Amino acid sequence: MGGPPAREVSMAKSRTLTVETVSQLGVERLARLLLDKAEDDPALMRALRVAVASRNGPAEATAEIDAEIKRIKRGKASIDWRRAPAFARDLESLRDTIEGPLAEADPMIALERMFDFIDLAPLCDRAQRKQQWRYGRPVPWRL
Repeated sequence: MGGPPAREVSMAKSRTLTVETVSQLGVERLARLLLDKAEDDPALMRALRVAVASRNGPAEATAEIDAEIKRIKRGKASIDWRRAPAFARDLESLRDTIEGPLAEADPMIALERMFDFIDLAPLCDRAQRKQQWRYGRPVPWRL
């Protein structure tokens, strides 16, 4: 009697994203979406750089991977609990790049870079331990 009539709200069905539905956006639109997202996600930007470089041959992909390994080696900061997940994603992305596009293009170079990647382990452990003892006590977490 006294109030506005109830309004019917129809909910659109949730569409599942698939390769087919997303590919309908077109190459240029997808590239713009990726680049927009990559501006806020350094790991994605690095992955895009390596993917683009790998199209031009293993030498360019290797140069990008070498630059990433050098960036990690130069890092002097400790890895605190807030930065650990992003750092772990960076390492995973680097490993995936070596195992994927580079290994497909040149397995021997990929093997060499995988050894370089494995050599990062002591540096990562040292950066983590540096943070653990920052307050005079160990912090119970691992990468």
